[in-house]
Amino acid sequence: MEGGIVRKIDPDRIAAQLWSALHGFIMLELGGHFAAIDDPSAEILVPMCVNVVVGLGADRKRAETSAANATAGWGGSPSAEPDGKRTRKAG
Repeated sequence: MEGGIVRKIDPDRIAAQLWSALHGFIMLELGGHFAAIDDPSAEILVPMCVNVVVGLGADRKRAETSAANATAGWGGSPSAEPDGKRTRKAG
């Protein structure tokens, strides 16, 4: 907020919104609802977080660039094993 990236909103409210979004993603992932998606973090979580910060007033291009920079160091990506379970490949 101080950097002018998002609107001036109570930081506790922003934290609650981000926490709620992340909690929802985690619960759905743990429940197996993203089993058919190769990389739920890249295909669901990151775009959702970008959408949330854009909704808070951030510039979309800047948010997408920031997300790409942040995820570049994640290393390894999930892959489906023959038993259908996802594992992370060594990066």
